[in-house]
Amino acid sequence: MITWTLAYRTPRANHFKRVTNWSGTWAQAYYLAGELMKDEPGLQVYYVQTFQSEKDQNLRLACEVAERKISLDLAHSYLEDHGNILVAETKRRVKMRETGTLSDELVARALSADEAQARYEKRS
Repeated sequence: MITWTLAYRTPRANHFKRVTNWSGTWAQAYYLAGELMKDEPGLQVYYVQTFQSEKDQNLRLACEVAERKISLDLAHSYLEDHGNILVAETKRRVKMRETGTLSDELVARALSADEAQARYEKRS
């Protein structure tokens, strides 16, 4: 299962800080990203896979290449974005570092997986 977290930076920073003290579902990360942007409007905030999810995906891709389920080129195209965020405004990949944390107050505002999914579906 893929787990998600947040990554953030000030617009002039040369890297993103991937959050290490919280992870959840995609819908939970989507909600919490909105909350962080309300609290810190000057930050660029993205919801991203956790470092562990990226490591797990690397292993799965290696197995799929070995079993000839996917090509090596396809695996490389997936891996190119691991550890990076493609910033839409600049169209450049920016490195993530595992140095981000969220305040206890913000973590406490995270919704349960079911509630976050229901809110996301209601929004659509």
